[in-house]
Amino acid sequence: MNAYETRIDHLIAYDSSIFAPANIDQARIRGLEGVLSTQIKGWQLSNNLTLLEPENHSSGPNRGNILPRRAEQSFRLDVDRQFGKYRLGAMLLAEGERYDDLANTRKLDSYVKFDLRSEYILNKQWRLQGRIENLFNEHYETAAFYNQPGRNFMAMVRYQP
Repeated sequence: MNAYETRIDHLIAYDSSIFAPANIDQARIRGLEGVLSTQIKGWQLSNNLTLLEPENHSSGPNRGNILPRRAEQSFRLDVDRQFGKYRLGAMLLAEGERYDDLANTRKLDSYVKFDLRSEYILNKQWRLQGRIENLFNEHYETAAFYNQPGRNFMAMVRYQP
């Protein structure tokens, strides 16, 4: 478990309401983060839960607002297992809603994303890897009008001396 508080002077954030960077005189980010990893019957499980309080502490009309583009809750679960020369894994990512602007008027929806990954170990240095990201083709934005990629597939050859 980690608990933290960060105070920031002169934070630069993008303000989508004016389509330009803006200076936030004072900001405070409080957080609580829990990480748990274990192994159950050959499966490696790792999860991370983050709870944030990202607040604008500047004087003016946006005081007390949530800092733009920061979700207050996020959760990630990774599951992996090796079967001889094969390795299989999955990742579930859930992020809460967030605001895209300093005034907290443009809300971005929460989302859940699911990825799959696999690997075949050819030898000590070479591996074949494949990934399917955003398996269920979730439509989401982490910034207004910037749609994240839909379902996509990747195949890689990896060399690591």
